[in-house]
Amino acid sequence: MAPNSKLLTQNPLKRYYRVDEVAEYFAISVRTVYRLIEEKF
Repeated sequence: MAPNSKLLTQNPLKRYYRVDEVAEYFAISVRTVYRLIEEKF
């Protein structure tokens, strides 16, 4: 499990996560999250 896995497992029924939550979970920057989203869509 990722070191920040507690962040996303606190509420397992949550369907959507804020960009800053995703960035913290994966230990990447918010800017990187947005870049990955743009590349995918």
